[in-house]
Amino acid sequence: MSKLKKTLILAILSGAGAVLGIIESMLPLLPAIPGGKLGLANIVTVVALYIFGGWECILISVVRSIISSALYGGFNAFVYSLVGGVFSALVMTVVYRLFSHRVTPVGVSVCGAAAHNTAQVAVAWFVVRSNALVPYLGILLAISLVAGICTGFVIRECVKRIDIKVDVL
Repeated sequence: MSKLKKTLILAILSGAGAVLGIIESMLPLLPAIPGGKLGLANIVTVVALYIFGGWECILISVVRSIISSALYGGFNAFVYSLVGGVFSALVMTVVYRLFSHRVTPVGVSVCGAAAHNTAQVAVAWFVVRSNALVPYLGILLAISLVAGICTGFVIRECVKRIDIKVDVL
């Protein structure tokens, strides 16, 4: 794959992830649970992991956090999105690298969703310094299990159908 083609695909995936993130932030899926969402933008990140590998997965997380926050969020949204996205991408990369022969895209997605919520609660704890957030993490992890499974099935189908494959990791 040429460098230009790879750059274009990464740009398209970053833009798609940002758009999915913005659309999802407008949907009142779980209004009673702040931070609870499906994680549609994660679909793009995990697909990038399977196509390109870890560094590109992390790059897409960073770029989509910047784009989404600049267009729809703000500084606080940017910090939470960036920390959650990068930590999630790192965890998914490690899980994929170490266990790719045993873990499906659904499992990678669940790990990423749990990592994302854990990182965001850690940032929130750092800001407010309250142990009351610890039980809330349990609620978010339960949501991340369901969300990770749902998006994981979409990711699995995307990965099956995409014929772009480069040297992974």
